[in-house]
Amino acid sequence: MLASLATIPDTLRPNPKQGRGLLYKAPKPTQDRRIDLPTIGPATVQAAAQAGLGGIAWEAGHTLTLDLLQMQQIANDQGLFLWSRARTET
Repeated sequence: MLASLATIPDTLRPNPKQGRGLLYKAPKPTQDRRIDLPTIGPATVQAAAQAGLGGIAWEAGHTLTLDLLQMQQIANDQGLFLWSRARTET
């Protein structure tokens, strides 16, 4: 998904000075959390940067993060934010 977003011509993208999109990772409501959790890592952060996104948010405790220190380094280098969001009960 992120790779295809990166191929959209600049003329069709929103103006980054007015805000950039974000990637949000969380399990689907019916997803089996025992064996099938969403995962993000350094490659995800790099792909988000290449796609022109502003950052990545994820549901804390329900999303696997691979090599968080490297993710943070890439995000800092690329000007992205990383945000671990607490799950809210509805």
